[in-house]
Amino acid sequence: MTERLATVPIEKIRIHPDNPRIGAAADDEMVESLRTLGLIDRLLLVPDPDNADDPEHGLLIDGHRRLDGCQRAGMTQVDVRFRDDLITQAQQIEVMAITGLQKKNLSPVEEARAYEQLQLIGYDEAAIAQSLGFSRARVKQRMRLTGLSQKAQHTVHLGQATLGDVEAFTEFADDPAALAQLEEHIGTDDYRMKVNQLRARRERIAKYAAIVTAFEEQGYKPVKSLLDNANLDAWQWRGTPLSIPEGHDGCLGYVDYGPDSYAEPRLMCEDPARHRESADVDPAAEAAAQAEREAQAAAHAQRQEALDAARAARRDWLFDHYVSLFPVKGNDKLIAAIRASLPSSETSWRLSAREVLTALEVDLPEDVPSRGEYALVAPALAEAATRTPAKVLRGFARLTASVTADQVDEEPSEFDEPEALAAQLAIWAWLSEAGYPMSTVDTELRDTAQQLLNAANETDEDTCDDEASEVKT
Repeated sequence: MTERLATVPIEKIRIHPDNPRIGAAADDEMVESLRTLGLIDRLLLVPDPDNADDPEHGLLIDGHRRLDGCQRAGMTQVDVRFRDDLITQAQQIEVMAITGLQKKNLSPVEEARAYEQLQLIGYDEAAIAQSLGFSRARVKQRMRLTGLSQKAQHTVHLGQATLGDVEAFTEFADDPAALAQLEEHIGTDDYRMKVNQLRARRERIAKYAAIVTAFEEQGYKPVKSLLDNANLDAWQWRGTPLSIPEGHDGCLGYVDYGPDSYAEPRLMCEDPARHRESADVDPAAEAAAQAEREAQAAAHAQRQEALDAARAARRDWLFDHYVSLFPVKGNDKLIAAIRASLPSSETSWRLSAREVLTALEVDLPEDVPSRGEYALVAPALAEAATRTPAKVLRGFARLTASVTADQVDEEPSEFDEPEALAAQLAIWAWLSEAGYPMSTVDTELRDTAQQLLNAANETDEDTCDDEASEVKT
């Protein structure tokens, strides 16, 4: 290793073009330390090929935060170490990446960029993991960040999105439209809700495709939409023999609303005149009425999907929140208490059997009836108490998150008593204070609860005033 020490003007130091750091900045404490004590740990430079005739010019390969701190502290000259032996770009990248990755203040994106640089000079994931003492899974997870857009990477770098958040980009890698929506919402309060909406949409489309496939395997063909063909008035036979396929003779097809519709495809008669017994039916009016009913049903389904997505996102956040409150290390007494209480707590969670089993990550067989789920709760709680400390706390965190979320899952309009609305508003207030990012749907639910409570209080005040007037009279 060839190294020379020097003191150079700060303006002669240039950031290496392959630097994986993104705007490395010194904090105020470092700046003050540099003003008081000066630069203790020299910056590491390599000769600048664009200024080869001046030995004081150099490219910075280690010490980016320190350089920023020196500039902010008003220093004009800094002590440096020149590595004249690092001649090739590959050598410089290797040293720059390895030294940078040993620092604790790298963001996941900066870490991913350093891995990417190492890959360019011949390192594979296993070699990177071995040289740094990291797991291969960590390297692979970080490397996925390099496939994100610049906006998404910047959001993760700033800490506005987590590594868990960006996993959805991999999940929807085959869906450009979904990726565009993730790109639009990442870093916002609606992001988790949007992820759950996209998952629900994918499930809905898959279910739709399965229904269409089943129809086509039975020989049914798609027919025109209701609005295009007013003669499709088969709904007038609901509850009669003609409402089932056997009541028709080759005149059935299926209405294809499109795979992204909230209305499922269904069988329709292409020639209802063959079955009509009364001339009083107005096919056009009936078709319009049915179209309106189906539009209302689709709007309701869309609303329900948004609510379900918001609920799922809320539970995810609450689970993460409680996990952060219940770290494994130093919580031996809490873990012991949970182990002791779980087996006998089957009736104390105020949750449905399915919610308890889901929180404990129990896979339910598809053929288990709803009543049969209750018989599984006690064994599941007992088994959960025997898990590793980390899994005991995760199960407890999921149960606690489900109980908290259950308080605000219901739409405010379902409550009859002002006390219930007040309790729900108290939970919303706690969530906000705890740092929960209120999505658009959450804000709407909270505001509706407040409006209903205000209206109920005004009604009570009016009633009291009327009663007081009657007493005076």
